[in-house]
Amino acid sequence: ETVQITVPPGCKGGQQIRLRMPAGNLVDIILPNSAYPGQKLSLDVRTNKPVARHGSPALSSDSIPYALETAPQGKGDSSVPWQYFRGRPYIPVGLGLRPALTGQPPPKRTGRKRAVLIGLNYPGSRAPLKGCINDVMKMKGFLQRHGYVDSPESMLTLTDDQRDPIYLPSRQNIINAMQWLVEGAEPGDSLFFSFQWPRGTGNG
Repeated sequence: ETVQITVPPGCKGGQQIRLRMPAGNLVDIILPNSAYPGQKLSLDVRTNKPVARHGSPALSSDSIPYALETAPQGKGDSSVPWQYFRGRPYIPVGLGLRPALTGQPPPKRTGRKRAVLIGLNYPGSRAPLKGCINDVMKMKGFLQRHGYVDSPESMLTLTDDQRDPIYLPSRQNIINAMQWLVEGAEPGDSLFFSFQWPRGTGNG
């Protein structure tokens, strides 16, 4: 089976990535050693070898929702854009208590900032709203004025007026977004989470 892909940002030759196929199944491939970000490739998923571009691909590059990077990130690495992030299955854990550290100096700021903003207006319902997504946009502007960058690597906005399903505030997307927010975090990083919905507002 042949697929056409565009090498995702941050990926390089010899790196393993995971592709979502049209049928919904996931296929792991290893990029050729000469691959570079943005390069368009045609690969045989069975042999993991490049093939002629004029073949009949099972998946065109513009129909791939996203390629999921599976290579481990370095400690504190915040370079994985949301559309390439692969969340882990959610497993509830038991509640526990740990004594808080007191009398310790605050960690030195690293300068790394990351934010997740979520807003639900429930469009199409019997009582759709406008204020929640508007609050998200205002919060985004506030964060940008305080050093946060609106980029795929550092800020994620999930609202229910989006057309792209990976930016809708579904249960799974919200779980993945919270994992993305803390992925590779270190003491001194600035992480911000905001949830705007009709029953209340949560910021942290």
